[in-house]
Amino acid sequence: MRSTSSRSARRRKTLSVEVPGPGELDVTDAADRSVGAAAKKKLLKPSSATASGAGTVSVKLKLTKTAKKKLKSRGKVKVNAAVTFTPTGGAANTESAQLKLKK
Repeated sequence: MRSTSSRSARRRKTLSVEVPGPGELDVTDAADRSVGAAAKKKLLKPSSATASGAGTVSVKLKLTKTAKKKLKSRGKVKVNAAVTFTPTGGAANTESAQLKLKK
């Protein structure tokens, strides 16, 4: 699993991820997994996509109200995302990625 890019086109934020085979791809805020999660505001809502085979899968990122405010005022926002790929009939694999989103 390898994240290739995050891009914004007409306010749609997507993350392109290369996957080795068919399965389910989930993207959540990495703050959910950290110890001090209560102190940090979440910037991503959970989103998912299904891969029918090996190749690149695009996942639409859903920003929270807090992230949208930061993006509007600053023009950019950094989001720590936890990307989980669960292959069909296999064990889940999670990797963290820091995404820089621009207006």
